[in-house]
Order: sequence, then C-alpha cells, then structure tokens
Amino acid sequence: MEDRLLDATWALLAETGPEQLSIEKLAARARASKKTIYARFANKRDLLEHLLAQRLELFLADMADPVPLEGELAQAAFAALARGHLAALVMGQGRLLERLVDWLDATGGDDGGSVKARSYARVLAFLEWQIPDTARRVGLDIPDPGAFALYWLDGIVGHSRTTLDCSEQAIEHWARGYTALYLNAIAAS
Repeated sequence: MEDRLLDATWALLAETGPEQLSIEKLAARARASKKTIYARFANKRDLLEHLLAQRLELFLADMADPVPLEGELAQAAFAALARGHLAALVMGQGRLLERLVDWLDATGGDDGGSVKARSYARVLAFLEWQIPDTARRVGLDIPDPGAFALYWLDGIVGHSRTTLDCSEQAIEHWARGYTALYLNAIAAS
C-alpha cells in the first residue's frame, strides 16, 4: 500500500507541484482514505520525505550503469556517464526531484537539516562508487576519486541549472567537452 501511495503522490506531484499537493487530492488519486494515508505518514511533509527517499534511490538506480562494460575508451566511457547524469537532471523526473527538495528545505523540518545537503550527499556517495568503478573498467587511474566525484557533481548540477538547450545534441556536445576537461585534468595531475 505504501508504494501505491508514493506512486500516486509522485504522479500528483508532477501535476500540481508540492505547494498544491494535499492529502485530500492524494486520497482521491490513490483511491484510499485519508485515514489510510495518515496511518502510514504523519503529515504531508512526512509523506514527501518518504517520496523523496524512494524516488532518489530509483533515480540513482536508473543512472547505475550507463557505460558499456568492457573495451571502452576513457573518453567515451566518461562522456556516457556525463550524458546520462546530465540528461537525468534536465529531464522531468530530475527537475521534479529538485523542486521537491527545494520545497522540503523551504518548509523546514523537525531536525532543521538541509534536505538538499542530505540528497547531494547520497548522490555523491553513489558517484564515489560509480566513477572509480568506471575508471577501473577502462584502465584509468583517478588519484582522488572523492574530489573527482565532488567536482563532477558540481559541474553537472551547475550546468543542468543554467542550460537552456536540453536537446540530445546539446547534451552530447556538453558531455564530450566536460569529459575532455576532466580527463585532461587527471592526466596533468
């Protein structure tokens, strides 16, 4: 039942945004009673925090292996990573996740911690696994995978927020340039 409620919440969130989402609207969408929803989630914020946790893991699972396994050149392998990561952020689901994070941060929580900081920490942990794994598979040595992952994430998030052209061609062009920049920096270190 919880997954059904979260799926219905995600669909409703895409239509209304977090500001207009209500338990009443969710009950109607999910064909569940408000009592059922409140039995699983304390309030709207609790529901949306659970939704964020679920969707962030699904988002990362979708990005888990966009790179061919063997025989790929480092440039092509990391360009595939950059392309996959950027596309995930600029497409609807990535934008909706960011909007949800921003709403949760704006409305505050009981612990006062930054939802964005926690979410980025989770993505960074994922990249700290994915980047060295990709490097190993293509025979590349990255001297400081943690720093590489941090700057990789900063650059992709920054570009996703400033780009106006989200076409496949623009993403491909940017991914190749971004990868060349990083691989040149690794070679120079």
